Amino acid sequence: EGTRQVEAAVVKHMTPLPPEAEAQQHYDDAQMLRRAGKADAAMGKYRQALERNPGMTDARMQLARLLQEKGQVDDALSLLQTGYAQRADDGLAIAAGRLLADQGQREAALDWLQRGQAGLRPADHALMGALLSQAHRHEEASRAYRRALTADPVQGGWLLGLGLALEAQGRLEEA
Repeated sequence: EGTRQVEAAVVKHMTPLPPEAEAQQHYDDAQMLRRAGKADAAMGKYRQALERNPGMTDARMQLARLLQEKGQVDDALSLLQTGYAQRADDGLAIAAGRLLADQGQREAALDWLQRGQAGLRPADHALMGALLSQAHRHEEASRAYRRALTADPVQGGWLLGLGLALEAQGRLEEA
């Protein structure tokens, strides 16, 4: 008659992670999935990260980018604007401005880019220059192009934009 050995079950009491740590775990998983080309699964993980930590700007911006790539532009814009309403963040404002510019909504794009003014990169200043030129606000456009060119003076397209903005102001010598 065989003897049966009964092993005591090991019960581990896992301490639940704080919401921020759990959100970071979901975010890291989402990043891995996105790099693996699994956009839908990544979107789910970004959403879980935002449920745990709504102020997680990186997750919000990555999810918005994926939504935009899938053609869900309104959802992407709403996600960015909701995040900005919760916490005014330059990155969210700039992302919303760029998305609106892509949609041809010039005035709304300018409004959002101006909200994110402190965080604008040279390419964002150049985008503002282009939008301002389209709006026939040439003096502001030339200032935006100059800000962009200060950081990166060899961008031909930006130089052209500045020249056209100056020309539109009648400043031909400078142009």
